[in-house]
Amino acid sequence: MNTPAWAREPFSSFIDYHERIHSFYHLTVDGLGIIIHSSQRLEELTRELEELDHRQIEDDGTRKAARLRAEKAKWEVDNGFPTLHEQQIVALWTSLECLIEDFLIAWMANTPSSMQLDDIRKVRISISDYQQMQDLDRYHYLLGELGRTAKSAFRRGCDKFEEILSFFGLSGQIEASVKRNLFELESARNVLLHRRGIVDHRFIQACPWIKAENGAKLIIGREHFERYSGAVFDYSEIVLKRVKAHFASISAPGSSGD
Repeated sequence: MNTPAWAREPFSSFIDYHERIHSFYHLTVDGLGIIIHSSQRLEELTRELEELDHRQIEDDGTRKAARLRAEKAKWEVDNGFPTLHEQQIVALWTSLECLIEDFLIAWMANTPSSMQLDDIRKVRISISDYQQMQDLDRYHYLLGELGRTAKSAFRRGCDKFEEILSFFGLSGQIEASVKRNLFELESARNVLLHRRGIVDHRFIQACPWIKAENGAKLIIGREHFERYSGAVFDYSEIVLKRVKAHFASISAPGSSGD
């Protein structure tokens, strides 16, 4: 059978989100360049006018504000857009977390057999609490309990996703470079989000291949961003192919679906 719409939708939303953040990325890069160029042109035109009039033109604050914006923009450009890349790194990892969570919730909601899995049947919750939950809340709760069962909070990179996907028969092999880049991405994201971008001993131990000193600022450049983006897209494609293979196997002769 074809992959149903409910299984495709989380991936479509994932793509839409990335189209927005990538558009924002390029708009920001272009915008910073425009800020610098506009400030330079304003200064040039002001000097030319002063030479023609043989007098100094007083600044009402407009040029000063433009210079300050241009100085900040130039720092970002000269240093490889570190602030922009930091924001993108956090967004990249969050998008992957949301993709897997949204997909698995849709899977539980639309695949009756998944609710009969031993690990789900073992989840403990009072009947009254369960009945008070809306359907999506129930699936969120069950997914959270599966994560605790798998101790996914102690796993890093895509391993935390693979552990939960394995409950539903959707885990598999992943290229070593993709695993390493996703591991590095999550580690960098944690430093940016929880350590204000300051490298600590935990990060150095987790990613010894990265040349970073304890207490130094973690600099995220374009190379990091492109490598992490590639790994996120590669992994999302891997999971999508597994989903497609699952539904293709259901329609194969002799197979039985939900």
